[in-house]
Amino acid sequence: MAVERDVADVFVYAKLSGLCARLWVGERLGTLQGVGTLCDLWVRLFSEPAPRSAGAHLVGLIQRRVEACLLRDCVRAASCYQEPPSLFSALLARYDYLYLKTLSSSESQAGFRVCQPPDLGRFSLFRWEKWPCIEAVTRGSPVSWYNRVPRSDERVLWDLRLDQSYYHALWQTLCSIPEDDRTACSRLVREEVALYAVGWVLRLRMFYGVQKKDAPSELSSNGAIRRCLGTWWKCILFAWDCSLTERGAWSGWRYERFLNNPVDGVQWEPDLDAFERAGSRFLYCLARTVFHAQLFTPATIVAFFMMKRFEARGICALAECIHAGSARTLPREFLGEAAYV
Repeated sequence: MAVERDVADVFVYAKLSGLCARLWVGERLGTLQGVGTLCDLWVRLFSEPAPRSAGAHLVGLIQRRVEACLLRDCVRAASCYQEPPSLFSALLARYDYLYLKTLSSSESQAGFRVCQPPDLGRFSLFRWEKWPCIEAVTRGSPVSWYNRVPRSDERVLWDLRLDQSYYHALWQTLCSIPEDDRTACSRLVREEVALYAVGWVLRLRMFYGVQKKDAPSELSSNGAIRRCLGTWWKCILFAWDCSLTERGAWSGWRYERFLNNPVDGVQWEPDLDAFERAGSRFLYCLARTVFHAQLFTPATIVAFFMMKRFEARGICALAECIHAGSARTLPREFLGEAAYV
C-alpha cells in the first residue's frame, strides 16, 4: 500500500536494511562454495527442494530465480511510494532490454515462448503479452525502432543502440529529479555509465577491430553518453587510444586498478571479463556506501538495486563454477572486501 513519501522513505530503508544483511555477497557468498551440487545450492538459496533438472538447465533456473527475487524485492519497495522514484523506474528498464536481447538473439524463438519475461509490474516498458510479435511488444516504447529480429550483422550495433537508449534515459531522468536526490545518486549513475562505455570500447577494439575514427555514433563525442559523462568523457577517449598490449600504458587511468596484471612470459592484453567483474564489485561497494549514507531518500532503492544486481551476478557465477566442478575457482571479485571506494 502506497504512503506519503516521508513515511515510505523510513519504511523502505528499514525493510531494505534487513534484506541487505542477508545478501549473498563477500564472505557470506564464500560459505556457499562448500555445497556439493547445484541441487544443494538451490536448497541453500531458496529453502525448498530443487527442481529435477539436468545441470545446465538447473544453472539457468537458478539464474532466473535469482533475477526474479531481485526484481520482486525492488518492485515491492518502490510500490510503497505513491509516486515511485523515477530514477528507479529508469533503472528497471535494464531488464526489459536484456530480455529483449535474449529473445531476439535466440536461434529458436519458439523455444523461448515458454519463458516468463521479467516481472516488472507497472514499471515494464513493453507489452510482453504480444510476444513473439516484436513490433507489437515495443510499440509506443522509447525503442519502438526495435520492431524485428536483427540480422546477425546488425546485432552488435542494435545491442549497443539499446544500451545507449537505456543509459540516455537513465541520465535524463537523473537530471530531472530534485537536486538533493540527484546529488545522492549522480556518482552511482555516472560511474555505471562510464564503466559500461569503457566495456563497449574494449569489446569493439579487441573483438571487432574497431578504431576510434570508426566508432559507432553511440560512443562518439557527439553521442548521448558523451553528454552524460561530461568531463569524465576523457577516460573513454583514453580507452580508445591506449595500447592493448602494454599494461604500463594505462598507468594513471581512472579505472586502471580494474585491469588484469601482466604475467611473465605472456603477452598482456586486457581481460574484459575480469575488468567487468572488478567494475561490478566497485559499483557494489559504492552503492553500499550510498545506501548507508543517504538514509531515508530515494537513493536507498537505487543503491539497493545495484547491490542486489551484484549479488545476482555472484550467485550466477558460483552456479556456473559448481556445474563445471570447480566451486573453489569463483573469481575473487565476488569474495571478501575490496577497498575500491
